[in-house]
Amino acid sequence: MSDFFKSSIGRKVAMALSALFLMIFLLQHFAINLLSVFSADAFNDVSHFMGTNFLVQFVFQPILIFGVVFHF
Repeated sequence: MSDFFKSSIGRKVAMALSALFLMIFLLQHFAINLLSVFSADAFNDVSHFMGTNFLVQFVFQPILIFGVVFHF
């Protein structure tokens, strides 16, 4: 399996998977920002949750950073 990711097709598959991950992040980010148009209180609640949740801050953020660096 490690030989697969050394081939040009394997690298393209890895790039596509990381792009899919980043697109999902962008859709989630868009949805939260769109929420601010409809309800300021709901947006504030979601923002507070994202800013204070341990899982988001210390698990998902490093995964996102890795996904961006890996994609580059």
